[in-house]
Amino acid sequence: MQRVARPLVGVALLVAAACGGDANGQQVSTSEVDSVNRSSQSDSSDADLADAATDDQAESAAYLDAADLYRSVADASIELELLMTAETVVDLVVHPVDGALHVVEHAGRILRVNNDAGDDVDVVVDFAERLVGHRDEQGLTGFEFAADGRFAWLHYTLPDGTTTVSEVAVGDDGMIDMASERVLFALGEVDDDVDVVT
Repeated sequence: MQRVARPLVGVALLVAAACGGDANGQQVSTSEVDSVNRSSQSDSSDADLADAATDDQAESAAYLDAADLYRSVADASIELELLMTAETVVDLVVHPVDGALHVVEHAGRILRVNNDAGDDVDVVVDFAERLVGHRDEQGLTGFEFAADGRFAWLHYTLPDGTTTVSEVAVGDDGMIDMASERVLFALGEVDDDVDVVT
């Protein structure tokens, strides 16, 4: 408010000088008006400079904080340990009930990692024989559990181009039963021995 008031005082004095007097009828010289205007500009400039300095200090502090963070991250060391090997992994899925990690391979295998050490791995399903000869976007491309973990959905494309989304049962032991497969969606030819939902 102070920065607005001073220029207004200067404008009022200028108007008064132009009219030949101030509010009390006293003569006001142009030099007095110039003096007031320079004073208000100086005060205004000082305040602007102080604000700019404060902004610069805050910005500098932020840069220093970021630089310290960068240095602490740059100095950190990370050790990697090979837990398991898998081929062409397309997805990692966590079981919703027991939290076991499932590794989905493009070729048609799903591996269940039973412990944090990663040295206890089971193949819970392997239907790679159906996908032999797959290429590019074909093969097993998606896998997800139902919320209760008793069912799962597979998304795969056969070498002939048939794209399938199906539901399979998951046993208490975590194994996926491909004999229980129900096709929910298929684009292309579907094998006669697979149950298609209509």
